Amino acid sequence: MKKIISIFALALVMSVASVAVVQAECKYRKGQNVDVVWKGKWYDAKILKVTVKKVPVKGDRCHYKIHYNGWSSSWDETVTHSRIRNK
Repeated sequence: MKKIISIFALALVMSVASVAVVQAECKYRKGQNVDVVWKGKWYDAKILKVTVKKVPVKGDRCHYKIHYNGWSSSWDETVTHSRIRNK
């Protein structure tokens, strides 16, 4: 039983470590203030969450849940780096 638990613990640690390595590949970080383009106009926003996909979606593994500052959370959305620029 201890061997099974040890194997499970090792697999969990390796999984967490690999996610951390992949997230290090992402250009932006949770909590970062950025500009996000929406319909051709740039808006002030904050990154709420960074999600790394195992398989690229729309050509990108890093997806960013953003909140447009000064707007209702109903406008929050998930975008790829192609819609984000540094402030």
